[in-house]
Amino acid sequence: MTQVLPDFSEKQDFGPLPELVYDARIAKADTFKAKDTGTAMLEVEFELFGPVAEANSAAKRHVIRNFPLAGKGTGFLATLLKAVDIPEPAFRDTNQLVGKVVKVATHNETYEGEPRVKIKNVMKP
Repeated sequence: MTQVLPDFSEKQDFGPLPELVYDARIAKADTFKAKDTGTAMLEVEFELFGPVAEANSAAKRHVIRNFPLAGKGTGFLATLLKAVDIPEPAFRDTNQLVGKVVKVATHNETYEGEPRVKIKNVMKP
């Protein structure tokens, strides 16, 4: 038998949170293609911080939201860009988003039978 010693120190929690508005910092942003449609997508990882996050044991919690880069869903991307003061025609690199501070409204949903938190809206701080 092989011994394993997993390190869970960076394990992410996707479980539900109180549905509130939190301060958030964009920790990561990258692109991928949606498996089912092939649509180019932007994956943005938000890190929660501030008094509301601290009061709800959510400080440093990371929550991911995907934004379509083409099609009707790009209105969600436009809302994100407006929140971080990047004009739509000027957005050309995911690094433009990293470190930006916003407010995020969360809601809880069930995914594959498990409750999890999701970003409902992104707003200016």
